[in-house]
Amino acid sequence: MAQAAELLANRFEFLAANAPHFEASWYGPIDKLLNTVFHDPEFMVKPQPRFRQSPSAPSSQASTQSAHSQVSTTTTGTAESSEQSVQVSLDSYNAKITKKPGAASRIPDFAVVKLGEDANHCPNDVPVIVMEIKKDGEDINQYGARGAPA
Repeated sequence: MAQAAELLANRFEFLAANAPHFEASWYGPIDKLLNTVFHDPEFMVKPQPRFRQSPSAPSSQASTQSAHSQVSTTTTGTAESSEQSVQVSLDSYNAKITKKPGAASRIPDFAVVKLGEDANHCPNDVPVIVMEIKKDGEDINQYGARGAPA
């Protein structure tokens, strides 16, 4: 039987030659490739993580700020105010985020992070790669904040 690397290379060649109908056909092989390349225990591949703007970053800088101040992958609680209820959490990058109704979030297909934690053992991951997979001929700019056609 062929070695895993050869099987994976064959799969990529097959997909490239046979243009699958669904871009998700690429997800398994890409996940395997990312986990093979970033096999060191200090890295983690996150499929479809949610990225949100932190409340401290101005909206005009949403796409230019570092990922550390811009992303979130979890929601852990709700803070009550006298006017409205707003979800507040710390993401796996140890940045405080709030989720407001109608706020934009991004859900790329993959992210590779370097695992980390602060002195209190709270997650403090550092993004290394963020990937969005699109079929040939698709314009990534046609997709809205959640990855669906705008």
